[in-house]
Amino acid sequence: MLLPPLNADRRAWTQQVPALLSAGRRVLVPAYPGHGAVPFDATRFSLADLADEVAGSTGDDQADLVGWSLGGCVAILAALRHPGRIRSLTLINTAPRYREDVFERTLDLRHELHRHGGLLGAVFDREGDPTAAFTAAAPMDVLAEYFAALTAFDVAGRLPELKVPCLLVRGGEDCVVDPESAALLTRVPGARLRELPGHGHYAPLTAGRAVNETLAGFWATLN
Repeated sequence: MLLPPLNADRRAWTQQVPALLSAGRRVLVPAYPGHGAVPFDATRFSLADLADEVAGSTGDDQADLVGWSLGGCVAILAALRHPGRIRSLTLINTAPRYREDVFERTLDLRHELHRHGGLLGAVFDREGDPTAAFTAAAPMDVLAEYFAALTAFDVAGRLPELKVPCLLVRGGEDCVVDPESAALLTRVPGARLRELPGHGHYAPLTAGRAVNETLAGFWATLN
C-alpha cells in the first residue's frame, strides 16, 4: 500500500506502481479525505482515523506500507494501532513529529522543483510545473486542517513500540523534514536506513530506480 504525501494522489507514485505491478505485487493507493472528489468533514477528521481506515482496507492479508511524508505519519499510526495487519513499514521523507514551521518549509519545495524540474517534467512528459500532474487539488481550508494535524502529530515517544520491520528512506536535500526530526525515526527497533544524496522531498520521483531497488531489496529480506 502506497500512501502519498499531502495534496497528492496516486500519480505521485508514477515511478513505483509499474515496477511493483511488473513484479507481481498487488498495489493499493488510498485517496485522502478532501483530496480529489473524496469528501472532507473537519469535525470527524484526524490522522488516527485515517490510519484506521488504511489498516482496515488491507483485508485479510498483512500489508507492506510505504508512506511518503504525510503518508509516513499515517503509516506509523496504522502500525501502532493495528500491528497485526502490517507486515512492514517503509517511511520516505517523514518524521515522527514536525516543527511548527512545516508549512513554511513546504514553500521551499519550489527550489527543489527548480533543481529537478527537468527530470520531473520528463517523468510526466509535460512542461511548466510538473507537480500539477499529481496534485490532488485539495482546497486551502482542507490543507490548513492537515497542517494543523501535522504540527500536533508526535509519536516520537512511541517509536520503540513498533515491532514490524522498518526501512527509512531519506533524500539528503529534503527541505520539508528537518534532519533532527527525521533522525528520531532511528529509535524504531532494527530500523534500516537508505540515504539518497542529491535528492530531496520528491525522491520517489527523482530517484525512482533507487527507491524501487531499495524497496525490492528490503522486502526480499522478509520472505
